[in-house]
Amino acid sequence: MRIHHLTVGYFRPPLRGLTQGGEGRWLGRSKYVIHCLLLELEDRLVLVDSGLGRDDMNSPTMSLGWGMAWFGGASPGETAARQISALQASNAIRPSLRVTDVILTHLDKDHTGGLCDFPQARVHVHSLEHAAWKRPKGPTLGQRYSGRHLAHKPLWENYAAEEYSDDWFGFRAARLRDLPGTLRMIHLPGHTLGHCGLAIYTSQGWLLHAGDCVYHSAWLQGSQPPPAIRLTERMLAQDWRAWNATREQVTALRESGNAVVFTSHDPEMFRKLKHS
Repeated sequence: MRIHHLTVGYFRPPLRGLTQGGEGRWLGRSKYVIHCLLLELEDRLVLVDSGLGRDDMNSPTMSLGWGMAWFGGASPGETAARQISALQASNAIRPSLRVTDVILTHLDKDHTGGLCDFPQARVHVHSLEHAAWKRPKGPTLGQRYSGRHLAHKPLWENYAAEEYSDDWFGFRAARLRDLPGTLRMIHLPGHTLGHCGLAIYTSQGWLLHAGDCVYHSAWLQGSQPPPAIRLTERMLAQDWRAWNATREQVTALRESGNAVVFTSHDPEMFRKLKHS
């Protein structure tokens, strides 16, 4: 298996000092990635999250809504489909391979925009997440999901809670149907009730794409991110107590050295893995 790290769009929220910290102009815009994975298997391609789609990048306010477009600063880049085509054109990936499966950490808009480019792919997701999209309760859930992204009626592969029966370093894990045993879907509740990560076993050991369990790598290094990020995480967490428990558990996993842990939006984590 070969792993390709892609950023499918960006977020550029204003007031860098409050929204990202680090070096750079305090009043400038931050730059966050949308970290997706392309898994190159012998007979197929598997995408982990699909990032922003063409409509999201070209007309973010109309497609994603005011909050994600303006405060989040949703910004253009290359769609997953275009990046895959470019990799195949350069023979970095065999041109005969097709995306047959998309594994979603959750169904927030910034993770589902590219699904329509792979209408025949099976879409793997926790059943709690699928149920929340089908019957959103309250305005917050209604705003975080996009019916437009899923209008092509994906071929769902839902995983019920009882299927997360494996123990993976203390996490509840599910095996993915008709996919290699080196992959595990890991339940990481809090950001959403059905939020998951994907664990991948490689020749160098385990990787964990931990989705949106945290937005900023500071949490995983024992410190706190800037205040606007903490506020955003608090506002978007469906279960704040579960979010804190998941954050602590993922931080402990990273410190144990049992897996390389990274999340969806932190640019430093993306940069290190992209060029490793």
